[in-house]
Amino acid sequence: IRCGKTEIPPEPQDTTAPEITVYSPISNKFYNTKNISLEVSANEQAEWKYSLNSADKVSFEPNTTITGEEGQNILIVYATDIAGNTAQEQVVFYVDTKMPIISILSPENKTYASRDILVKFTAQDENLVSSWFFNETADIYSNELEQKFSEGSHTLKFYAKDKAGNVAVKTISFTVKLPE
Repeated sequence: IRCGKTEIPPEPQDTTAPEITVYSPISNKFYNTKNISLEVSANEQAEWKYSLNSADKVSFEPNTTITGEEGQNILIVYATDIAGNTAQEQVVFYVDTKMPIISILSPENKTYASRDILVKFTAQDENLVSSWFFNETADIYSNELEQKFSEGSHTLKFYAKDKAGNVAVKTISFTVKLPE
């Protein structure tokens, strides 16, 4: 551009896309709710859009809430600066709102004539992390174990936990009455 005899250099072109940071959801994390916080930032002012599970792009203002689906979710976040440069960031996360399923096989809710009782249970969940039972004094990380119980009433608590933090709890009560 010329202004009289002085030449004014043109404004430099912005050809650099914004740098996106996605704080939430966290990549490869399991969530036990479908309502997920979408928290993002960029190193410059930007217009924001996202696509969740290949759906159409949705405009949004940081920070908002998105609704995930049960199972794997693929989120793509887009930021476009005022020069029209667009960056994108992909995050894969999981939603698991289902509780693990506990089946108590032994003991049963009845009176036993022996102190030696088999404690046996199963825990099912596609994302199961751990299962255990509380024998009134300690957590036992075994699904099958012979235990000695004193005479009287007893209550056992069984637990199963998945990657999303869902914890199922089941209890069983029984009595030990030794023959006289």
